[in-house]
Amino acid sequence: MARAIERGIVEQISRSHVQRILQAGDVRPHRVKQWLHRSDPAFREKVNVICKLYRKAPRNAVVLSIDEKTSIQAIERKRV
Repeated sequence: MARAIERGIVEQISRSHVQRILQAGDVRPHRVKQWLHRSDPAFREKVNVICKLYRKAPRNAVVLSIDEKTSIQAIERKRV
């Protein structure tokens, strides 16, 4: 909360208001066991390149999503 005020995102904010925002979005930070921050400074740019490929794929192009994490199911999306 203090950082949001310091960064000028809000002038003030109460704990109860933050709690309402988190509940509305079904966000439960107290249930998170760990958090990973990306150390690659170019990570955001790499993500943008991949997302642009998905969004702007040429018509009739086949875009495959392959992930090394076998326990996570890729979501099928069809370009119309």
